[in-house]
Amino acid sequence: MGFWNCKRFVGAALAVLALSMIATAQVSGNRPDFAHDRVLVKLSANFLARSPAAAASEPDIGVSISSLRLLNPSRETSNVTALARASANGRHNNIYVLTLKETGEEAVKNALERLNANPAVEIAEPVFYRRLLRTPNDPMFDLQYALDRLNAQQAWEITTGSRDIIVGIIDTGIDGAHPDLVDNLWINPNPNQNGYVNDIHGYNFADRMGGIPTDNMSSHGTHVAGIIGARGDNGVGITGINWTVSLAWLGVTEKDSPNSEMSTDRVIEAINYATIHGMHVLNNSYGGAGSSQLELETIRNFPGVFVAAAGNESSNNDFTLSYPANYDSPNVISVASTDARDMLSNFSNYGVSVHIAAPGGRILSTVRDGEYHEFSGTSMATPYVAGVAALVMAARPNYTPAQVREILLASMSRVPALDGFGFGIVDAHAAVTGSLDNLYSITYNFGYDGRGPVVRQTISGMEPVASMPPIREGYAFAGCHTSRTGG
Repeated sequence: MGFWNCKRFVGAALAVLALSMIATAQVSGNRPDFAHDRVLVKLSANFLARSPAAAASEPDIGVSISSLRLLNPSRETSNVTALARASANGRHNNIYVLTLKETGEEAVKNALERLNANPAVEIAEPVFYRRLLRTPNDPMFDLQYALDRLNAQQAWEITTGSRDIIVGIIDTGIDGAHPDLVDNLWINPNPNQNGYVNDIHGYNFADRMGGIPTDNMSSHGTHVAGIIGARGDNGVGITGINWTVSLAWLGVTEKDSPNSEMSTDRVIEAINYATIHGMHVLNNSYGGAGSSQLELETIRNFPGVFVAAAGNESSNNDFTLSYPANYDSPNVISVASTDARDMLSNFSNYGVSVHIAAPGGRILSTVRDGEYHEFSGTSMATPYVAGVAALVMAARPNYTPAQVREILLASMSRVPALDGFGFGIVDAHAAVTGSLDNLYSITYNFGYDGRGPVVRQTISGMEPVASMPPIREGYAFAGCHTSRTGG
């Protein structure tokens, strides 16, 4: 009885937390869009241990689907879908999507209250939508200027990448027939497992299909893929930061839709898939409001480097949070965007919670139907960092993902235009040649001197540097101190 009473108390707290996810974002003016017809549910370990259904007809999931329909006496759910299948470490996430018979915002809130009060449920939360972080295209500026800014040519003297490194691209998809991408597509050594049919190069978790990778009408994912790994030295089109790499298709939007909206249930399933298949890096060029505990848990369970776009709202991420970039997880790298002058892009988010920057303005890359176009956004900056992470793994296969993240942040270039923002630009050459033996640390002290905010950076072995960043919302605060090792 003690357990159930305690669980009811915790469930009430979780219900308040789940509803506050929506309410807080509404108050902040950055309201998250969430699905009005379904919710995410994670079952408690105690329920699974006590329930006879746990050993029933679906051992790969670890719980019977039919038992989930009995969670709520109101029988509010009409369909249940398992997101988490058998994972690489033998554990089960036991995350499910419950489709509601009654739809709407109030229906979701009511369902969350009842589910979080149920002792069989560990967490119930909304299915939040994520949006791509590409701003409208501008006229052509300079073909692949970003590779010069990242010292890519010097890095290629050390390595041009490796097919052994798998980079998963959670996005709209990939044009698997593009002549600059086809040779770098990941080949799944064990397809048709865990219910994913014909997942030779990955999978589309929205259309529930494998086969030849496809992209939707936006070409967003194809553009990201080309930045990371358009085949180099093949006499065709452009060169990715990796000449050779394995690009995994993790589509989370419908292939024929002009709508590039994605949702956390599909993202969670894609991350789980990447974990199961031992992917090394995940590129996440999307974001939105609404903190998902289940999304965070899934990211923390991913053993590789998780690179995420900081966002395109020109805002401070320390105050206006954007997910997944703002999640507190040791494998997350949040990426801002810079322009051809190494200045912060006018659309880019910033803040102490942002770790590193890369070029994201007017980036030329692959799009559908074998073509090439320029896009701008932190969506374009993020794959440069993910691509450099893959280069480091190719050059130093003995490094752990944590060490790769550390070397990326420790080796970034400090440029005057970014003084005061607390981060530098990813440097491919410094990253692949750097050593963990000579990492430096940076301490940031924030203050206000009456004229404006001041950021003082202290780097080991160097004199402090005082700077005056642009006065932007969220910078005028005093007495805050944070330290970050290696960047």
